[in-house]
Amino acid sequence: MTDASQATNRASTEATNRVPREAVTSAESLLEFLTTTAFGHGVDGVEWLYQLASTRMRSKLGDLSVFRRAFSNELYAPLITHRRLKIVELASIDGTARAEVAVEVNSGEVITFVVALKLSRHGASAGDWQLSGVAREGVDL
Repeated sequence: MTDASQATNRASTEATNRVPREAVTSAESLLEFLTTTAFGHGVDGVEWLYQLASTRMRSKLGDLSVFRRAFSNELYAPLITHRRLKIVELASIDGTARAEVAVEVNSGEVITFVVALKLSRHGASAGDWQLSGVAREGVDL
C-alpha cells in the first residue's frame, strides 16, 4: 500500500467516527443524511458516500480516491454538483431499499438516479443501513 493510500484510508477511518448514529438506523434516515451531507456537496460529499458505502460497494469501486474519480465523471457528477434535489420515491423491502432521486442541474435538465441501500447484517456495522449502489437512470451499464 502506498503512503497516499495509507493516508487516504486513515482519513476515511477518522471520518467514519463522524457519522451520527441516528443517520444509519433506517433507510429513511440514511437517505435524508445523504441528501443533506453528500449529494450536492461536491467532492467533499464524496467522502460521506465512501463512509456510508457497504463493504461490497467499496470492494468493487476501491478506496476514497477512486470514489472521488467515479463521482466526478460526467455520468455521476450531477449527483454531487446539482442545483436542486428531490426524492421521488423510496421503497423498502426486507432490509433493502431503493430510492429514486431527481436532480436539477444548472442547465435546467433533470436527471434521475437510483440509490440502493441495504441493512448490514454482519460485522462491526451490523444493524446499520449502508449505501450499496448508485446508478444513473437511462444509462446502460
